[in-house]
Amino acid sequence: MQRVLGMRLRLLQRPVRQTAQTTTSSSASFATKAQEFADIVYGQDTGVRTVQFNRPEKLNALTLPMAQHLTARLHKIEVNNTVNAVVFSGNGGKAFCAGGDIRMLADNGKDPATRHVALDFFRNEYRLNYLLATTEKPIISFLNGVTMGGGVGLSMHGKFVVATEKTVFAMPETAIGFFPDVGASYLLPRLGRRLIEGEDYAADVPKSRALKGQGLGTYLALTGERLKGKEVIGLGLATHYMETSEYETLVHHLTGLEFEESVSQEERDEIVHEALEELETDEAFQEIDPEYLETIESVFGAHNEKDTVEGIYERLEKLNTEWSKETLETLKKMSPLSLKVTLEQMRQGAVKTCAECFQMEYRLAARMMENPDFFEGVRSVVIDKDRSPKWAKRDITKVTAKEVAEFFMPLDKDSELILYPMMSPEAFGRTHKRHVTDVIRVALDQKGVIGFIDVYDDMTLLEARSLIWENVENAPAEFQFVLDDGAPVSARQEGTQKIVYFYPMVHIRELRRGTPSPMPSPRRTSTSSVVNATMNLSSSPSSSDKVCVSTASGEEFHLRSH
Repeated sequence: MQRVLGMRLRLLQRPVRQTAQTTTSSSASFATKAQEFADIVYGQDTGVRTVQFNRPEKLNALTLPMAQHLTARLHKIEVNNTVNAVVFSGNGGKAFCAGGDIRMLADNGKDPATRHVALDFFRNEYRLNYLLATTEKPIISFLNGVTMGGGVGLSMHGKFVVATEKTVFAMPETAIGFFPDVGASYLLPRLGRRLIEGEDYAADVPKSRALKGQGLGTYLALTGERLKGKEVIGLGLATHYMETSEYETLVHHLTGLEFEESVSQEERDEIVHEALEELETDEAFQEIDPEYLETIESVFGAHNEKDTVEGIYERLEKLNTEWSKETLETLKKMSPLSLKVTLEQMRQGAVKTCAECFQMEYRLAARMMENPDFFEGVRSVVIDKDRSPKWAKRDITKVTAKEVAEFFMPLDKDSELILYPMMSPEAFGRTHKRHVTDVIRVALDQKGVIGFIDVYDDMTLLEARSLIWENVENAPAEFQFVLDDGAPVSARQEGTQKIVYFYPMVHIRELRRGTPSPMPSPRRTSTSSVVNATMNLSSSPSSSDKVCVSTASGEEFHLRSH
């Protein structure tokens, strides 16, 4: 149900899911000893799980281990029928999550030898965002502080978003030579259409109508404009508004909810929605001036005859108001390349599915890691903090359409981002060369000492998968890996030297050093590709160490240690 302008947006319509029918088993029979993960604090009460991002000294910036850890936890929560709601928040009083660890991305992305670390982060982050967009569980993001970049990805894809008086929302990536990612190409182009025409969040509309109402999202994407809590709820980015002091009351209120087994997920969502409404601040809603929205649409909208960044500059100059002058000044500080890539991203995202948007963004992220503007932007804003970036092309007219188009071209087949909805069977039954490559490379880097997980023959697939997630969670964070979101591998510095690949929809496969073990018969599984690998590892790997991997189709490829 929605209210337009004077009436706030309520329940968001979700992207279409493909879900598998499952039954829930108690986790007590295969739970392992819990190991604290300092960067995320988990809590639980009757029917409720809480997730608190816990890097307050870094404004709760997201790291690769955090993304992997939360992904594992979400898979467990999804199959637990006793969980009615999940609440996300940030620790420290200043931030929900201020973004990704861009210093790490710049340090690793600059060197081709370590660039895969940055790409691993983007893959895991975008997969986590997509899981949040497709989970059936009601996730409530309590924006108790700065919510930017990666924090937007953690919050805006869930079913409920609670803005507060401490909320500061922004996608400021063009200022560092990057682009608004984490699904912004899906969220932002639809924002104005929802406000202007009252259409659903994921409404399937003709391309001609999809181009309408893009001005607001494009404005936020290009300028990095910051929004406060009441503006966030007024523009429909949040579903509810509360004071931060209501957090404990909110969690307690949710623990009192009761659901009958026959209640559908849609009905459960509505019950949670009504519970949130009861705690809302009545005076919270701030109506957005329709004239202001119309002005933004006239300048940044996609229906303009000259739909280019140069065209936006011209319209701002012609408008000649205080707002237009300030906006133009802001745009001219941004990376010209980022502005043009972002504008094209918004236009393409308006007619793509949620999954297609993430896949497009991964291509853009990979290309940005090869472009000097990102590293210069991070230097200027994060490292030296002089706020005087020297962009590769300072003149917006020098950035050609051909140069922009190259950012959107497909990657190599084995480098594309693979996405599956939460609980989709496909998420657990396919093997990709790139993922095997990543896992084996880490095995070699760690001198062949690999951890393992024992799976008992009488376990169901659901129980086995839950056991895998438990062990991945408790592995040292720097050695966690999730193979295609469904085949976790945890590498440890000590223990038995063997690898386990887990395919919940195929079968379980162990590999010992030097000699592959016999292939077990599939249990309660469907057929899919199977990977056999023979590892030739010395106690101290050298450049000659290699792994020969063959797929079920007979394809072979060799990997060398780095």
